[in-house]
Amino acid sequence: MHEKLSRRDLLKATVGATVAASVLSTGTRHIAKAFAQSASSGTYYWVAHVGPGDPYWAVVQRGVQAAGKALGVKAVFEGPSGYSPPKQADMVNAAISAKAAGIVTTSADPAVIRGPLQRAAQAGIPTIFSDTPPPKDFAATFANGTPIAFVGVDVRIAAARASAKLVPLLEKGANVVVVNHEPGNRVLEIKTSGYIEGITSLDPKVDKLVIGEETTKAVEIMRAYLQKNPNTKAIFTLGALGTHAAVKLLDEMKASNDKIRVVGSDIDDVTLDAIKRGRVVSAIDLQQLGFGFLPIALLYLYNNYALDPNDHIGAGGTVDAKNVDFITKLAKQGFR
Repeated sequence: MHEKLSRRDLLKATVGATVAASVLSTGTRHIAKAFAQSASSGTYYWVAHVGPGDPYWAVVQRGVQAAGKALGVKAVFEGPSGYSPPKQADMVNAAISAKAAGIVTTSADPAVIRGPLQRAAQAGIPTIFSDTPPPKDFAATFANGTPIAFVGVDVRIAAARASAKLVPLLEKGANVVVVNHEPGNRVLEIKTSGYIEGITSLDPKVDKLVIGEETTKAVEIMRAYLQKNPNTKAIFTLGALGTHAAVKLLDEMKASNDKIRVVGSDIDDVTLDAIKRGRVVSAIDLQQLGFGFLPIALLYLYNNYALDPNDHIGAGGTVDAKNVDFITKLAKQGFR
């Protein structure tokens, strides 16, 4: 006698098979120790260093919610209201105390997240990093039979692709500035190096400027910088908050699009509109909906079918005048 499968059962099977097929290749797929961890009905926690008030993380949250709904599990996205690795660490510790079925987190500040990750491993809670890759020693030090993997993109490559769009638009030796809204965030330093790599052929003069997370203050900091450095030819931003400030300032200055070029990171309405009207040349599309969904699905597969999660690293996309209309449609649907 065969039991009838519900639509949710079918969906779970489909998601599991799709993720397993796309992420766990034949050469690298392997089964964890038999019954390494029993199937869990506990809550899956996705804990970031910034909460969903940031447009970028709001999309990640939607991915987490979609995974929970698809798999029939409780999946929660959390993060502090502003950039704060210490508060992030507190939230991870709270998830451990709540006996989480699995934890997804970032390593914006490895020194701060190290302790909570040790505790998660000791408690037998599987952990996946997303958005920000863990330092190389994390897996070897903390695994102890409990998987640690990374789901994200190589932001260095993604940033280099976006900044390379400026090569035909700038002269050799051009003055450029990278504006940072979250100083101390390791992934933003990696992104900065990628931007510079993409325009290496121009032998540019590169400055770095800390602007903070408050748009009005960021605008004034950049205004003062440009008054002092009138030969600046390009601004590179490291997130939507920086792009908002750069676009607002240049619009207020009534600067022509070719006077100061802008390359941004992360997709939202302001960035997409600025690309459409030529104010922003290109922006990194990290496709972060997948950062929310995929780690939860991988933890589900590990808990229920003893499939060890492997790293899943993409290259990230670029949005420019050629594809901005299509990406705008996706953004309106909440997928960017």
